[in-house]
Amino acid sequence: MIFAQALLSALKGIFNYSGRSDRLEHWTFCFITAVLALLVFALVRAGTPLTPGLLWTCVVIGSWFLLAHIALWVRRLHDHGQSGFWLLIPGLALNIMLVGWLGSEGYLPVGTALFAQYGWWVILGGRILLSLSFLGIMLPAFVKQGDEGENAYGDPVE
Repeated sequence: MIFAQALLSALKGIFNYSGRSDRLEHWTFCFITAVLALLVFALVRAGTPLTPGLLWTCVVIGSWFLLAHIALWVRRLHDHGQSGFWLLIPGLALNIMLVGWLGSEGYLPVGTALFAQYGWWVILGGRILLSLSFLGIMLPAFVKQGDEGENAYGDPVE
């Protein structure tokens, strides 16, 4: 699979949560996404006005890329013989961090006194869970080569 094919495969597979994907497809898509994010950041820093049309365009394209990344991560986990449901652990960690931050900043109407005192513990717990899930689940799937032969999720990517 060459560079352009890997990018198109990732963009077309936005709702494809079955099958497998290889490292080239994953890292190509990550690279292109990072370059586009840096380009948008540079344009905003250079003084490009954020009109409502431009903002909505960025939201739609960003949502498309986020959904494509999630589908790609699921297929990447499949390449190692793991279920895509393992992605729920980092998602849970992000939600724990968000609730801790919202509570400690006073945005949640319940438990304000508790969050003011212990909100940073919730955020820390979310960060630890996110770090452990990334190191134990996601990093090996991103870096290591997938299963050589056929596994429960299909044939290897050619």
